[in-house]
Amino acid sequence: MRSRCQLLACGQCQHGACQHYACQRATQTARAANAADAVELPRKKFFQREEVIYFLSSKEETIRSKDETISKIISSKDETISKIISSKDETISKIISSKDETISKMNEIIRSKDETIESIRREMVAEKREALRARGLLSSRGIFERVLQLLHAEENFRGKFNATQAIQQLQQLSPSNQSGRWANCLFQSVSKSYGSSVNIVHQLTTLYSTLSVDVHGQPWNQNSVQISDQLGANDKQFIEELCRCMGLL
Repeated sequence: MRSRCQLLACGQCQHGACQHYACQRATQTARAANAADAVELPRKKFFQREEVIYFLSSKEETIRSKDETISKIISSKDETISKIISSKDETISKIISSKDETISKMNEIIRSKDETIESIRREMVAEKREALRARGLLSSRGIFERVLQLLHAEENFRGKFNATQAIQQLQQLSPSNQSGRWANCLFQSVSKSYGSSVNIVHQLTTLYSTLSVDVHGQPWNQNSVQISDQLGANDKQFIEELCRCMGLL
């Protein structure tokens, strides 16, 4: 005869603490059966051809839809990038155009300023010539004497002005940054015209004597410097250098 626990091995044993193997096994089997009822049925091991075709078609449609979505995203991104680049290019083009216009205006202002300066310079030269012409100094000797007068005043030589004495006092000076404008003008003009080794006092004294004897056109009626035709090439160059120092050339 079987025990009570074996008879009730279907899981209805009222002895929850029963240790009988058959009772425990029956209880576990019943619990497993109840759990199986709560989950989905296992998938089929075999499918019909129509089911496979439908499944593949559905998957392809999903992939196609995904590809279209990705394509739209990429296209939208490309359009956005293209718009940004186009906008950037337009901005750069406007900046460059504005910069070019600004530079053009600045060049125009500079050109106008240069023209004004040149016009003023010509007016000043004309005024200087007119002043010298009125004083009869638009001759080689007149220009030479005028530079010597300016040297006399600049260096504060003693006594009244005398051209020959002013030339003699040049030997007390030397060409340097500390010398005045007219002293340097004479030194540089002699160096360019006669060379740096010439005796400046002797050379200028000889030139002044030549100009004192020479007769010079009609300086009162002339509008430009009258350089004597009797002078040699070096002497003419010297007078021209003095004219440049005075802003007449």
